[in-house]
Amino acid sequence: MKRFSLAFVLMLLFALAACGDQTTPDDNGDDNGNGGNDDDQDIVETCEENQIEVDGECITLNAIEMRRYDTFNNMQEVNNYRLITTIELGDETESFTLLWDDQITKISDDNEDVYYVRDGDICEEITVQGTVKNTVNVDCQDQSQNQIFYTAFEYDWFKTEDGTGLLIDEHLSFVEEALNFDDMWALERLSLDVSQLMINQMVLLFVADEETMTITFEFEDYGDVSITLPEMAVSE
Repeated sequence: MKRFSLAFVLMLLFALAACGDQTTPDDNGDDNGNGGNDDDQDIVETCEENQIEVDGECITLNAIEMRRYDTFNNMQEVNNYRLITTIELGDETESFTLLWDDQITKISDDNEDVYYVRDGDICEEITVQGTVKNTVNVDCQDQSQNQIFYTAFEYDWFKTEDGTGLLIDEHLSFVEEALNFDDMWALERLSLDVSQLMINQMVLLFVADEETMTITFEFEDYGDVSITLPEMAVSE
């Protein structure tokens, strides 16, 4: 499973490194229900606290919907946190840690640390294994289509069961396409836990024939991550 899981996490890492200037899928100056359109400011001000403006109309949200709405808006601006990824496939389990600090990302497993430093459309990739460092430049602009999928979530994409947010079936394909998995894997379930306008945990269940794979994302240390580049490593 090593090759598959590492490829997946590196894909996500590239997505993070490539999205220093994040935009949502509808970020074209129009209001998509997530605010941010100054032209509609007079309309937004007429809505109640438990309402949002969509196409000039005030839409009333319940408490859970409003919390998700505010959380997903907030996550579009977050660029500093720790993301622990655990992949379970059969009897095998692998974990990786991703650190993100604005234009620098770092991914670590038991064998190596990989850093990406973004400068415009170019990302400097620094791989460290023990005392050996290897540095190459990669075109991170080519990876920009792999958006950070959870920053594109909308409040009405989810339903609540037993206090847990579940992605509605019709939106599962969005995540599948964003992750660009092998077609053999189908996303069957995505659950989400949020608090204080942040995502705490996300669990994805994939199925293929009679196999199941569970991917758990744990979000930690919002605003407290600082990445130090490996200056003392020996170049290969």
